[in-house]
Amino acid sequence: MRVSNWVYMGYSGLTWGLVLCVVALPLLAVAQWKLRTRLRAYWLMVTGALIIYSCGVFALTLLPLLQYAQVVCSSNPVRLLPFHSFATVAQAADRYGVLRTVQSQDFWQIVLNVILMVPLGFIARAVFKRGVVASIGCGFVASAFIECSQLTGLWGLYDCAYRIFDVDDLMTNTFGGLIGAICAVVWIAARKLPEAPFIPPWASTQRDEVPSTTSVDEVFARLTEGCDDVRDKATRDQELVLSGR
Repeated sequence: MRVSNWVYMGYSGLTWGLVLCVVALPLLAVAQWKLRTRLRAYWLMVTGALIIYSCGVFALTLLPLLQYAQVVCSSNPVRLLPFHSFATVAQAADRYGVLRTVQSQDFWQIVLNVILMVPLGFIARAVFKRGVVASIGCGFVASAFIECSQLTGLWGLYDCAYRIFDVDDLMTNTFGGLIGAICAVVWIAARKLPEAPFIPPWASTQRDEVPSTTSVDEVFARLTEGCDDVRDKATRDQELVLSGR
């Protein structure tokens, strides 16, 4: 796939992500108001970012969806030799030079595979408070799901695999998750604030209410406390004024 095609797919993913945000975020806001009695803009922004990111990943890795007549089955759908794409880039650099190599499709394939999972590793560590290993695991699982989707013809949507299960893609995606997790660790440390525990957006909140054990008589007594003393003092003052006459 050419770089121009990647740009087009990324634009398509961004467009569909924004459309889904327009539909989903108001529904989330209503549900949040019903469950928590208040809106939390933070989780609305996180959800919107996840929607746009997921649409972008889907567009870049699984689109375009071809018509059945256009599908050409891959003769070698599995590549299990690690670092073969790096060897290809190194050979191209020796043969054509570095400047021409960094403009090639093979080079940008590696770079974009790394960048693809950086946001996921960052979100898993910074937002959902997962550990670095768990954040890397999120990148690995997401990459494995994408590669298996390509290998199985989108889980049976097509009769054969028209894309390749590449172990190098799995490695570079996982490395991108590692970079995202490290960036999250640096970002948390730069804030110089204690890291708060993860609180799910669906967790309920407690309202500030008067305890149900307080009776009406107790509330009235608290409100009228001291009124008797004021009344007695006013009576004594009146008696003194009358006696002075």
